[in-house]
Amino acid sequence: MDLVPFTSMRRTPFLWIPLLVVLAPRTLVAQDSLEYAVKFVCGKVGLPSLFSIAPGSYFTDINIHNPNRDSLVFRVKYAKDSIGIGGPISPWGKLFLRYDQALNVNCQMIRKSLHTGAFMEGYAVFASRLPLDVVGVYTAAGVGGLVSTEQIVRVAARVSTVAACVPSPAQPWLPDAVPVTSALHGVWGPNASDIFAVGFAGRTVHYNGTAWALQPTPAGGLFTLSDVWGSSGTDVWATGAPGDTLLHYNGTSWSIVTVSGTHGSTMGVSGNHNYDVFVVGNGGAIIHYDGTSWSPQTSGTTNDDRSGPRRRAARPTISTGSGASRATTCSRSASPALSCTTTARRGAR
Repeated sequence: MDLVPFTSMRRTPFLWIPLLVVLAPRTLVAQDSLEYAVKFVCGKVGLPSLFSIAPGSYFTDINIHNPNRDSLVFRVKYAKDSIGIGGPISPWGKLFLRYDQALNVNCQMIRKSLHTGAFMEGYAVFASRLPLDVVGVYTAAGVGGLVSTEQIVRVAARVSTVAACVPSPAQPWLPDAVPVTSALHGVWGPNASDIFAVGFAGRTVHYNGTAWALQPTPAGGLFTLSDVWGSSGTDVWATGAPGDTLLHYNGTSWSIVTVSGTHGSTMGVSGNHNYDVFVVGNGGAIIHYDGTSWSPQTSGTTNDDRSGPRRRAARPTISTGSGASRATTCSRSASPALSCTTTARRGAR
C-alpha cells in the first residue's frame, strides 16, 4: 500500500486538522528534542448532531519503527480534545524499542490511558531524542460494518524547544542507585537509555533508561575493568588488568577475548567504528581491531598509557604516560600508520 498525503476520510473539514495545525513547541528534557504529534480518531458515532463527523466506526493505529542502531526509550502522552474547550491530557508514559523493532499504539491503549470508553479524538504525542518512523493508519466503517475508507499518514518530527542540560539549584546532580559497592572506573553509552559502566573485580552494570542492573561476566573477580567503549549497544568492548584480555558484549552476553601485544594489561579503549577500534596498555602498547582480529601497532613510546585513546574528529588520538614527566600523543590520519610525538609535561623537569 502506498503512503499518500492525508486528505480526508469524509467530506468535513475536521480530519484535515493533522496537516494544518502545528502545535506550539513545548519544553522537554534535553534528550527528548524531537516530537511527533499524531491525530487519533477512535470509536463509534451514531448521532451526527453531537459530533462534526459522519455516523460510523472509526479506528486509529499508530505504527512506530526504530531505525537507529541503538535501543531507545521514548515517551508518549495523549491529549483528548473537546468541542470548544481543551480536553484531558494523560501523564507521560514510556515505550521501548530495540534496533529495527516496531510497535503500534491503537485505540485500546489510548482509551486505557485516558480512562474513557466512548468516542474520542485528539493527539498522541511522542517525544524522542532520536528520529523514529511514525505512520498513522486510519480506517472507518459505515453503518454496515465494512471498511469504507482507509488512509495512511507518515508523520514528520518537529524540534521542540529544549532546555539547557546543565545542573542548577532546581536541577542539581544527584547520586544514582547502582547495584555494586565497589569502584567503577569507566562509563560509556550510545544513548541515555543504554549505558554501561565497568570497574573493580570485573563488574559491569547497565542502565536501560530507568534503572541500573548488574550484568554477569566471565571476568567476575578475576581482574579490574578500567574502560569501556562500543560502536553500538550490541558491540561493546571493556579493558582490564592484569592479563592480555578484553571483554566483549554482543547485546546478549559478555565474553573474554584474548589478545597479544598489550604488555600484560589493557587500560583504555575507543574507536571510530566497529572495524576501527584502538586499545592501549602498559609500556606504550597499542593494539588495533579491524573488525576481524586484533594486531599490535608501534607507538614509538614505552610510557604506560592509562588515559586511553580519545576520539578527535575522525582520528583517534592517544595520550600516554599518566604520571610521567613526558607525554606521547599518537594520531592516525588516512593511512593505517600511527604518527607519535613526545613532549614534556607542564611542570616537568
